[in-house]
Amino acid sequence: MKVITPEGEDGTIFIETKYSEDMAGPAARLRDRYDEVSRASGLFIDPESPMLRTFALEQLWREHMLAQLAVDRGLTSRAVFIAIGPRLNHRVMSAFRAYQTELIADDDRDTNRVPFQAFTLETVIDTLSDAGAADLARQLWARYCDFERVFNVALQEFIDAPPAPPQPAIPSKKPASLDAPSSGQSKVNSNATPVPRSKKRNASRSRTKSKATA
Repeated sequence: MKVITPEGEDGTIFIETKYSEDMAGPAARLRDRYDEVSRASGLFIDPESPMLRTFALEQLWREHMLAQLAVDRGLTSRAVFIAIGPRLNHRVMSAFRAYQTELIADDDRDTNRVPFQAFTLETVIDTLSDAGAADLARQLWARYCDFERVFNVALQEFIDAPPAPPQPAIPSKKPASLDAPSSGQSKVNSNATPVPRSKKRNASRSRTKSKATA
């Protein structure tokens, strides 16, 4: 974004905006040129830091170096690199904070070095509204920050869902021999020794003969 600085100079704002990213890659292929610019940029405490080359930070690292090259090559007089992300995207916010710890402090770097600043998306939207761009601020808020709409849509799916059909009764699979005895039925003595049918018939005949003789 081309701007005019308060001093009347031409300037450029380099902006990286994150929305739902998880800062987990994929990352660009590391090139020797990146290492060269990292050392020459004068931006980093340790230009060889492995942290700058992680999935979470490598894009910020490359874009910040690009902004610095634009100044060094005379493509713009002044520049600033800004990163914007939603306040509730904790991975994005953590990446911004981690990147800042890799940078030389403002008081210790050269004046023509490109500064880095991170803002929440909510702060940017509020600033747009305060500056008079209320319609744009409302559109951005509705698109990226109004999570109540997401909640209502998700909840409506449960409200509109048809009721679940009744489940058929599951018949009992308990063996008949384990059922409780019905009225008038004697209980079976589980400890009794079973009597073969032939012996039962002989015993019945013996009782019949005894009655006849009497």
